[in-house]
Amino acid sequence: MLELELGSDASIAQCVSEVLGRSGRIDVLINNAGVLHLGLAEETTREAVLAVFETNFFGTVRLIHTVLPHMRSLRKGRIINVGSLASRVSEPGEAFYSASKCALAGYTE
Repeated sequence: MLELELGSDASIAQCVSEVLGRSGRIDVLINNAGVLHLGLAEETTREAVLAVFETNFFGTVRLIHTVLPHMRSLRKGRIINVGSLASRVSEPGEAFYSASKCALAGYTE
């Protein structure tokens, strides 16, 4: 197991470099990280919104952008983004979780 902080470009680069150093290749990337913030939309702070998107969307994008050049050089690989039904059907109090998963679904498409 390796430590990885999706909000840090340096952490992502370090982790990907370590995996490549150990195995020589990355064949599959599964993005399954997610955070949920429960609360009324109008009471949710900007910092809380950014934290949700940082993990659920931007962290995934950063990781893909780091791994994808390696996969392209091998001319193969799979990227699996784990989404949520909340991207289509939101529950009360999950506005920003749902929005982040909608963004991920759109990016994945």
